[in-house]
Amino acid sequence: MPKFTIETTYDLPVYKQVTYEAATAAAACELALADDDWSKQKEDVESSGPTRITGIWIGEDAAYRGEVVPTPLEPLKPSYDGIREIVQRHFDDAAWAVVGDRGDRLAVPIAAAIDILAKALLQLRAEKDAA
Repeated sequence: MPKFTIETTYDLPVYKQVTYEAATAAAACELALADDDWSKQKEDVESSGPTRITGIWIGEDAAYRGEVVPTPLEPLKPSYDGIREIVQRHFDDAAWAVVGDRGDRLAVPIAAAIDILAKALLQLRAEKDAA
C-alpha cells in the first residue's frame, strides 16, 4: 500500500489591541501599522479558517522532498456566509471604535454595508479565479 505525506493548513487570525497617543485617528493607525511589537498578541481560534490541503508527496515524511502529487480535491472557495461573518466581526469592531456605545443605532446600515462588501469580495474572488 503506498504512503503519502499530506500537509494541511488552516489560517489562524492573530491580533493585538494597543492604545496609541496621536493627534488623529489616522496618525494612530499609522503608529499601529508601524508597531512590530507582537508580544501582547492574541489568537482568535474561533475565527480560524477551514483546513485545506496545501501539499501532497509520495512517500513517508516526504514533505518538500518527495514527488509532488496534485491534490485530487476541489480547492475550498470562501462562502458568502464565511466572508460575511469575517467582515461583520471586523466592521463591528471598527464601528464600536468609532461610535462607542451608540453602535446599536447603526445596526441596520452596518448590516447592509456588510452585505454589499461581502458580495463585492466574492465577485472579486470569482473574477480572480476565472482569470
